[in-house]
Amino acid sequence: HPDVARLRAETFIAADFDDKALDVLIKLVEQCADDEHAHRMLAGLYLKRREPKPAIVHLRHVNRLLPADPTTARLLASMLEETDPAAAAKHAMSLDTADAATAMKLRTARMCRKTERLRDAAELYRELLERQPNDAPLWIEAGQFADELGEADLAQARLERAVTLDQSHRAAAFEALAIAHMH
Repeated sequence: HPDVARLRAETFIAADFDDKALDVLIKLVEQCADDEHAHRMLAGLYLKRREPKPAIVHLRHVNRLLPADPTTARLLASMLEETDPAAAAKHAMSLDTADAATAMKLRTARMCRKTERLRDAAELYRELLERQPNDAPLWIEAGQFADELGEADLAQARLERAVTLDQSHRAAAFEALAIAHMH
């Protein structure tokens, strides 16, 4: 029975018998491919063993079974950021960005920017600036992004705002503003 197998695996994990837990969980997902809890446990066990590739495989199963689960989408986005930025951006964008933490939203904007999902990145930067109107580094980054898009007026406005916000970031804001004026 799946519940008994999961309980056995949890007991093995608690007793640091990870190999036995792995055997039980692998058999369980072979028998019950749609058991999201077993896939989640396997992903956690592989992460504990510092084996990210099989962990990602099982996290993808969980994401397929529970597409609205923000924890899985967030973890997948984080794990895929270096190896598969397009997939990372896809998972990050599946999150409800209105409720996502500001830091995650900024990471998502950067992933979108890196993968040339420029409209998504522009929208995320706009939302971030609304939520964090006094964050000078964010205004600088958003201004530089606008400059990259060729939106000179928007870039200048954002960078000038950054200049007025924080003394410790004023030099960086002026530098970015000067570069924007050269384009």
